[in-house]
Amino acid sequence: MMKLVAVPLTSFAQLLTNSNVAITTTAGTQITVKGDIANMPGTTIDNSGTIDLSGDWINNSGNNCFGISTGTVIFNGANQTIGGTSPTVFNNLMLQGSGIKSLLINTTSGGGNATPAGVLTLTATLLDLNSKTLFISNPNTNAISSAAGFLISEKVDNSSKVDWNTGNTFGNHTIPFINAAGVSIPFTYSLVSGNPQHVIVATYPTSAANTPYPTIPNLVNTIASLGNGSAANIVDRYWQVDVQDSATTADLTFSFDPSTEAPTSGTGLIYAQCWNNINTWMSPLPSQTNPSLGKVVLFTNRTYGTYGLAKGSSPLPLELINFSATLNKNKTVDVAWETAAEINNDYFTVERSKDAIEFEKVGIVDGAGNSTILLNYGIVDEQPYNGISYYRLKQTDYNGNFSYSDIVAVNNQGDGSAKANIFPNPMTERAYVAVNLSIKNAGDLSFELYNVLGENVLSTRLSQLNSFGENVFGFDKNNLEPGTYFFRLNDRSENLTQGKLTVQ
Repeated sequence: MMKLVAVPLTSFAQLLTNSNVAITTTAGTQITVKGDIANMPGTTIDNSGTIDLSGDWINNSGNNCFGISTGTVIFNGANQTIGGTSPTVFNNLMLQGSGIKSLLINTTSGGGNATPAGVLTLTATLLDLNSKTLFISNPNTNAISSAAGFLISEKVDNSSKVDWNTGNTFGNHTIPFINAAGVSIPFTYSLVSGNPQHVIVATYPTSAANTPYPTIPNLVNTIASLGNGSAANIVDRYWQVDVQDSATTADLTFSFDPSTEAPTSGTGLIYAQCWNNINTWMSPLPSQTNPSLGKVVLFTNRTYGTYGLAKGSSPLPLELINFSATLNKNKTVDVAWETAAEINNDYFTVERSKDAIEFEKVGIVDGAGNSTILLNYGIVDEQPYNGISYYRLKQTDYNGNFSYSDIVAVNNQGDGSAKANIFPNPMTERAYVAVNLSIKNAGDLSFELYNVLGENVLSTRLSQLNSFGENVFGFDKNNLEPGTYFFRLNDRSENLTQGKLTVQ
């Protein structure tokens, strides 16, 4: 077996074929190959320098080729491929030049040492995953650097995917996907709590009818409960989002092309919904927002699998005039709602939660079936939780389809005066203030946020915040630095409630 050592200089070749040769490149060394590099059985490369090639990378060495070395490989040609019979583990992988780079085999960027720190750099070029998996072994948020380069997923069977070993690293882990029209559609994963270890993501577009449905790894057979079931209200794209540890909580940011993939009708926010892996789409979690055109942020998510996006802040097949929950002096809660029209409405279910995520049934009220007049409904919750109770209304059709209203909240504490709670806490990008008063009274209340130095960083009337429900108001992180803050809810004469907020 031979060993080739490159001293600190630049070497050039038209084609490099390694057959059972150990190559060592020291720091400052660059090997430039104006063609392919073919690594035959037994080849190893201890790379502390740079390898620059304009052709294809072919690894038939029987090993990951680079071991634990921490050098850089630059793809600097036109259309190039990464293939062979053995998966390669690159440390720093830089893709530049013209054309499209394509995977012919599962490939790793980030390095194979104990603490991977290599970076995948996409410099004005595209990497087609081509039904293969791109593994990112570096857990840091900068493990993928994309100035003007992107990743192509777009396979209906979700076979073109990114598997990022993020571990328990906080921060925005952004995967720079692009669609066939050349529009950037990045996906971002931001850990809130837990240890997801591996985060695996794929995405693909659909027709205006939202077909083909996903079949792998989850078989989807309907869009009936995605939004209100109307294809015109649904984004023409699906995502597959999985984590190794399903107990993980994270914020998910979905992006889509607003010019070709956005809903063409419907009102309100666009919500992310997850398929339940059986026969329906789960109801959308309440803590979501659309910070910009073509973007949906799902906060404090604990559900993973197949995702779709649908428009409609209150996608009930009826005209819901209002929905409210009021705490009585005897500590019961009056839940009331009013409809202006109903279509095939079988019944309502009032549900209650401690955290606005996991809900339980309070009671069922029959619907009117079909109606075009104002109708009032109500139910009394005799046993609300101590502290905050969140309520929502589930409406079920005769055919079994169902959907949900916005969430309202009451605070069963003290003397019934105004109380407030913030969720999610810790906060990442957006938080919500839930008060135990109707929106009319809540508008007279001021919300104040202070840092640990006692400096006021936010002061506003609740009526000036965007309302998420009857008495749930949201505000964005904006320029808040990570750390601990204290909030107060005031009327004109006294401090009514206060608490602590952690910003990540």
